[in-house]
Amino acid sequence: MRISGFLFAFGWLFCLYAKGQNGLDSSLSLAFTLPPLDSLMELAVRNHPATQLNQAMADASFEKWKVQKRSWSTNVSGFYNYSLGNQSLLISGTAQSDITNIANGYRYGVNLALPLAELVQRGPRVKAAKAEYDASLYKVDDVGNVIRRQVVEEYYNLLAAQEMLQIKTKAYESAKINERMSQQAYRDGSIGVLEYTRVLEMTGTAESEYILARRDLNTVYKQFEVLIGTPLSTLSSPNP
Repeated sequence: MRISGFLFAFGWLFCLYAKGQNGLDSSLSLAFTLPPLDSLMELAVRNHPATQLNQAMADASFEKWKVQKRSWSTNVSGFYNYSLGNQSLLISGTAQSDITNIANGYRYGVNLALPLAELVQRGPRVKAAKAEYDASLYKVDDVGNVIRRQVVEEYYNLLAAQEMLQIKTKAYESAKINERMSQQAYRDGSIGVLEYTRVLEMTGTAESEYILARRDLNTVYKQFEVLIGTPLSTLSSPNP
């Protein structure tokens, strides 16, 4: 009866811990409660600041490319003149070739001047801008692949840390049961002080390993949340 009561109490405390750390129920495998790995990878790529930074740089390169393709337009200008008068003709000079100006009316037109440098350099400038834009897209893809590899590594580190905690929890639970039984046996005189001390040391070792495993899981758990940019508690949905 004493052992059964102890088992119930210990199991109850463990359940409280399992459901109280970061909203994580460590009794449920994250492999089943989290979205598929491919979805997590794309979520991380989409949310990661490095992706957003390089995408913004790619967008800027695209705009520069468009500007270079339209740079010829800087050599085109329009004009519009409008004047008011009394319909009289103003004649300057005395020769037939003198200029005659109409005092009222309007004039408009377009001026186009293409320097030789523009004709020669425009093509290479556009190609260079296009190459810069392509390079920025390659950079976005490269950063995305780096993030995906990180997600794969951290994902399996997270699963391993959870499994390790479950193993260490069971070992600690067994050690506590053994300690309780040895304590009673020591009181009854069935074992000596050396054996009882050895059991206590084993319990201490099991507890230390359990604490380290819990710390490792919490660390990897938080690191994975930072990597994907979303709390795992918002993604976890146990399968029915």
